[in-house]
Amino acid sequence: MYFIRDNFQVFSATSADGLTWIEDSSFRISTETAPSLDASSVTSCAVLPLADGSYRMLYTAKSSSASYHILSAASTDGLNWIKDPGVRYETGTSSVTLDSLRVTALSSGRWRLYYLERSSSTGVLDIFDLKTATAPNNALAWTAHRVIASSLTAGGIDVSTMTDGSIRLFY
Repeated sequence: MYFIRDNFQVFSATSADGLTWIEDSSFRISTETAPSLDASSVTSCAVLPLADGSYRMLYTAKSSSASYHILSAASTDGLNWIKDPGVRYETGTSSVTLDSLRVTALSSGRWRLYYLERSSSTGVLDIFDLKTATAPNNALAWTAHRVIASSLTAGGIDVSTMTDGSIRLFY
C-alpha cells in the first residue's frame, strides 16, 4: 500500500493478511530529497506493475510555479523510486488542481488513467471534472486527456476491474 502524509511524501506499508499493516521504513518519494521531483507537494499517486516485472508510479504534484502536473517514477522493487524524465500531463495554470489519481490495466494491455480536475475559476471548490487518458503499459506516452463526466461533486474516486473484465468507477 502507498499513502501520502501531510508533509506530501509518499510512504508504503506491507501486510500479509490485508488487515494488519506494517509501515516500511522511510518514504518512497519526496519533494525534498534527491533526485528532485521538481514539485512542491505530491497530492496523489497510483502504482501498476510493468510487463518486465518492475513498477511505475504516476503521481500528481504541484510545481514551484503553482501549476499541477502528473509525473512518473520507476522502481524495480516497489521501494526505491527514480523519477522519470519529463511530464506526463500539465495543467499549465495555477487555477486548476489535480487529485485522486487512479490507474487500471485494461484487457488490451493498455493502461487507463482517471483523475479529478478542479478549476478554481468556478468559485466552487468541490466541483470537479472526471478526466481520463490511456497509454501503453509503460505509462510514459498518454493519449489526449478528455472529460468523461463534468461538474461532479466528489471527494475522491476509485476504480476496480470486475470479474467480467468491465471497469467500475466509484466517486
